[in-house]
Amino acid sequence: MMMDQIETPVAMLFREWLTLKRKWDAAAAGDLSDEVNNAWCTLVFAAADAVLDAPSAGPDDFLLKLFAQTFDGEYEIGDSPRGAEIWAEARCFIGLACETDDAVSATLGVANRPEGGDA
Repeated sequence: MMMDQIETPVAMLFREWLTLKRKWDAAAAGDLSDEVNNAWCTLVFAAADAVLDAPSAGPDDFLLKLFAQTFDGEYEIGDSPRGAEIWAEARCFIGLACETDDAVSATLGVANRPEGGDA
């Protein structure tokens, strides 16, 4: 990110998610109990969901959402419980059918639009 750019909410939340993921990875290199590992898992997954829930300011934000939801490419989009939301946002950004539910529309900062509507 260039110094003169203002950080978007998605970028800020992504940095928080990435910091948590790295801390979990470091902790997991040791001997974590199931209880502690589950606590990290809950925390990091909630942070990834917060990234996806924030409104996108553009395609860069979408890419950050993709990275967080796939854990930096460790998992396929379809493995994400919210994979359908990711695909809906991607379609909207490239001008394909923008048929989204209200939750996805909120993350895009747009109202539901009929097919062929402006992205």
